[in-house]
Parts: sequence; C-alpha cells; structure tokens
Amino acid sequence: MNQLQNKSFEEALVRYREKWDKIKDPCVVYDFPIPDVSCKELFLKRVSEHPDKTYVISRSTKMSYVECNTLAAKIANGFLAKGLKKGDRVITYVSNGFEFVALAHACFKTGIIMVNTNPRSTADEIIRRIKDCTPKMVITDSDGADAVVQALKDDKAGVEHMVFCPALEKENRWEALSAWESIISDDATEPDIAIEPEDIAILQYTGGTTGVLKGCCQTNHAFVAKAMAQVQYFRPFLNDNDYENYIVIIALGMSHAFGFGQGIVVNLTMGGTIFFAESLDEILRVIEKYRPTVWPSVPLWMKLIATHEEYQKYDISSLKVITCGSAPLPVDVIRRVEELTGAVITEGYGMTETVNTITINGHDHRKVGTVGVVNPNIEYLIVDQETGTEVVEDGQPGEIICRGECVMHEYWNNPEETAKMLRNGWLYTGDIGRIDEEGFLIICDRKKDLIITGGFNVFPSELEAAAITAENVADAIAIGVPNERRGEVPAIFVQPIAGKTVDLNEVERVCREKLSRFKVPKEYYIMDMLPKTKNRKPDRKMVKKLYLEHAFDDQKWEH
Repeated sequence: MNQLQNKSFEEALVRYREKWDKIKDPCVVYDFPIPDVSCKELFLKRVSEHPDKTYVISRSTKMSYVECNTLAAKIANGFLAKGLKKGDRVITYVSNGFEFVALAHACFKTGIIMVNTNPRSTADEIIRRIKDCTPKMVITDSDGADAVVQALKDDKAGVEHMVFCPALEKENRWEALSAWESIISDDATEPDIAIEPEDIAILQYTGGTTGVLKGCCQTNHAFVAKAMAQVQYFRPFLNDNDYENYIVIIALGMSHAFGFGQGIVVNLTMGGTIFFAESLDEILRVIEKYRPTVWPSVPLWMKLIATHEEYQKYDISSLKVITCGSAPLPVDVIRRVEELTGAVITEGYGMTETVNTITINGHDHRKVGTVGVVNPNIEYLIVDQETGTEVVEDGQPGEIICRGECVMHEYWNNPEETAKMLRNGWLYTGDIGRIDEEGFLIICDRKKDLIITGGFNVFPSELEAAAITAENVADAIAIGVPNERRGEVPAIFVQPIAGKTVDLNEVERVCREKLSRFKVPKEYYIMDMLPKTKNRKPDRKMVKKLYLEHAFDDQKWEH
C-alpha cells in the first residue's frame, strides 16, 4: 500500500469510528487484547472448571466435558500411533454428533489440521479436496462412505488411512474402511505437543469468487478471537445465570463455518452445552424443554415460524436472542418472529475467510434492514470496485474490505488467490455494500454472483460446468431464482448444440451425479442462444432480468 492510499484509509477509519462509537452497545468492549492461547488450552480450562457439566447432547445421549476430553485424547493418541503428526491433514466427512466434536478436539490437541468437509459432498468434490490438501487420513460416516470409497477406489492420492465413523449408522459395511476403534487408543493422557496461537487449526474450503476451490487456513488465534468477541456481543442480552446455563441449539451442519463457529468455537469461552437437532420441529421441542436463551438460526426457519401455525404451538419464550445469517431476512418476518418469541433477531455479515462476523446488529442500537455495526476487534471500509484503493463517499456502494483478529491466515497452497484476497493487511470480500449516515452496514449485492439456498453457498460456475457435460448441451448459465422456503434456489439455462435437441431429464441426471444435493438446480430451461456480455462471457444478469420479467414462465421444467 502506498503512503497516500494508507493515509486515505486511515482518515476514512477515523470517520467510520466516529459513527460506530455512537451506535455501539455501551457495555460491549470493542477493542481488547486476545490472550496468547490455543483452542486446546481454552478447552482444557473449561474441562477443569466444570468436568461433569454436560457438553454435548446428541441422539438423546449426554456427554460431559471430561468424557469428551477423554475420548478426544484417545483419538489424538490414536492419530499419533498411526504416524500422523502436527501439521498433517485429516479430512472429516462426518455428520453432527459426539464423534464430530471429539474429532475436532483431537485435532486441537495434536496440531493436526482438521479439513472440515460437508457430508453432502460428492466423490468429485472429495477428490478435489484430497488432491489440494493431501491428507494422511479420511474419516467418514455412512452418509459419505460411498462417495469416499468411490473417490479413492483407483487412486488413494496419498491417503494412508480410510476410517469409518459410526455417527449415524453403527455397522461398517465398507471393506475399504477401517473400524472406528482403529483410531481410538487405550491411552487417554494429554499429548505433549505444543500448539501455538498462529498454528492452523481448521482448513475450511470455500468456492471463492469464481467457484475455484480454496482452503481457508483458520488459526487457533482467529478462533480464540471469535470466541471472545462472541462473549462480548452477548453481554447486553444475557445475565450471569444465562452464561452459566448457556445452551446452543445446533441444527446447522458443523461442517459449515457458521455451525462450527457457533457450536464448538463459542463454547471455548462460554463453557456451555451443544444440543444437536435435525429438524425445525426438534429444535423447537428442545427449546421448549431445555429453555436456552440463544439460537443461531437461518432465514428459512424464521420464515417457517412466521408463516406456519404448526411451528407456533411451542413455548420458546426463553429465547433472548436469535442470531441469523447467510441471506437477508424480510423485515415483516423479523417483526413477526420477535412478536411470537419475545426474542431479538440480530442479523450479521461475515464469510468463511473472516471466521467471525464482520458486523452484527446489537441490543441497544439496532437497525432492521441492515447487518449492523462493526464487531469487536475488526474494522471495515467501503472502497471503489475497480481498483480497491479509494474509499468511496459515505452512502455510496463499493466493495467491502476488512481487517482484524479473525481474518484467515491464507488460502492453503494458493499464493495467487491469497494475494488477490489479502492486500496490504486488508481482506477484499468481493461483496458490495454501503455505510449509511448512522454507521450501519447495508449489503447491496454479491459481486460473486453467489447463489445462497437455505443458508448454503452455491457457485454458478460449478453448476454450469456440470450442465455442459450433458449430451448436446453447448453452453449453460446458472442463476439463483426466488423461492419462498429457501430464499432462492438454483436454476439452469442451457443452450443446445446447433441442430441438436437437449433432454432436460438428462441435464438433471448429470447434475445429480456431479453435484451435492443442495446444489442441484430446481428449475431447468432451454434457450436457443444464451446472452453474452461484450466480453463474450455468460450474461447472468440478463438471464435473471428476463426471468424476473416472466419471459420463461411457459418453459419451466422442474424436478
């Protein structure tokens, strides 16, 4: 960064901070030193403080802090006995449950990097991750076993151990997978391995701006900073008793950055209980029975509660705050759910690369329709979209850039993408927003053409790459189209090869074969000629414009 640009940024930050200071919650500390500790140390502190407190409730069974610590230590020593060492990678392809939590802490204890992988991933997606991060071990439950075995049937790609995890199904029906017991040692002593704050704890993959696979290196320091920031954020909402009896309901996938952060990471400082649920009905029953005060949620669930009476029969009045992210939430839905529950819904903005949210609406100062005020130990600016070197006028849209304690270290083995994303200490998000006159952040658009469906990110280029492999398809464009339940869903538009006919059943079959279930397009269309930009690139904006103008209403094909 040149001296002039640096001065411009610092002058803008002074202006931003003046706004933020007026709308920050007064009891929240926004700038504080992050202790020089690891996730391992924080967890051991919680274990020593309340060993017999329930840490995880899953499938009607409870596990205490000390029980989880014992299992994690046995797995950690099992890793070491298999020849794994600090810095090696282990892909976890595991659903929510005790096993996932214990695996995470086993990695924290050894410095082995946990590669957090969505259990919905296909064999193609798994092998791409394996080739990128070269893990020594892959651990999968029954949901992912077929995909893992298929991915590695011809070429192990350096993977030395394939292990079955009984998170869902107890019986290991796959000869290629070793038993869960093979990585559980009899030795429950704490591994004598020094873990530094800057050591990578988790490798969390994201598709990035163009759908290119990128592994976000998230350090122990970033997770500790997130955990402490979350405690500060909850301060205006919770009293001492709420902290003592903190329960977090997790139906979000722990393989997702939001789920992992709200479940495991926050409890490094909160010392609470993680309750795994699998459906909205179960979530609401758990809230009614266990009376938690905090619920990390997504827009889909909020919309269902606001509009469906069957979800309004539960007493969930214990809730004080519902955190909601991943997509904008309509104001009328916010008002209705708050009326029904008495809780405050707070929306925030963040991304995998920032570990924590960059902004979130507070308690004393909240502005519905925005994503709130800056979080502790982070700051952001709005810069021009072309060069990213000039701060735009307040109120004008531009690219959001940020810096702070929670920002990722780098992309795994990808210096080129790292250099694009991290410039002179600032992370360039690729998202467009503006700061209003009071200092609240408003998200205008997603520069990345990202499709967000039910809280999951879907990259159009990945869908297009799958669709064009179908017979007689010359080109394809994927967009997100409005959907009442999921916010938006993927739709695919295909252009036939000249003189050929495309069977949309075949396009749908190919997409199902190559894509995770949540990525599979829900609507299919044929266009004789797809629109292109002046640079001859697929014009997604034009397709979306035509769609919203109902140009394709009589052509819709749905699976």
